[in-house]
Amino acid sequence: SWEAAYDYLDSLADKYDTVNSYRTFQSSRGYEITLEPGSYGWGTDVSEETDLLIDDIKNHRVTSRQPAYYMTPYDYLDPNSPDDIGFTYIEIDLSGQYLWYYKDGSLFLSTPITSGTMSTGHGTPSGVYYIHNRLQNTILVGDDYRQPVDFWMQVVGGVGIHDSKWRYNYGGTEYLNNGSHGCINTPYDAVQSLFWNVEVGTPVIMY
Repeated sequence: SWEAAYDYLDSLADKYDTVNSYRTFQSSRGYEITLEPGSYGWGTDVSEETDLLIDDIKNHRVTSRQPAYYMTPYDYLDPNSPDDIGFTYIEIDLSGQYLWYYKDGSLFLSTPITSGTMSTGHGTPSGVYYIHNRLQNTILVGDDYRQPVDFWMQVVGGVGIHDSKWRYNYGGTEYLNNGSHGCINTPYDAVQSLFWNVEVGTPVIMY
């Protein structure tokens, strides 16, 4: 039955999908950490895959194909990578207020950042996400602000990496009481360099 096929495929998705899974990760500071799930990774579209499987069975097809996914990793993921994050990614240490960008396994840039203000409940979310889009000269709009920025890279929902020309101090404890509304405020030269050297789809690891 469709339900039985769905349940079977759902159990496979639970086993193999990585969107909702915790990952072990070697941080830039040299210790192993557990990353929380986010929106990045392999995600099976179980309903669509069930329809395809039933159709294959009805038509006696012996077939081999990619499953139906609603989410797949980075298009440029190195086939030699041991995981679905690979060797090109942005790493953001929220407690250490620091960002690293690795490109093909080499450190491309690193910079202090200022993330969401903890004391007002605007803390930046942890998890494994990815760059959704890159926009120049856009206006960030919230309940009580309209803020033009030169470089914007969306990570999850309204949270992104962007320049913040109004800010002079980055890193340290700034984020506890004087951070952002959740975004990653980044020094101008660093964010400009990141913007021109990062692709949409690049994993963004925040912990």
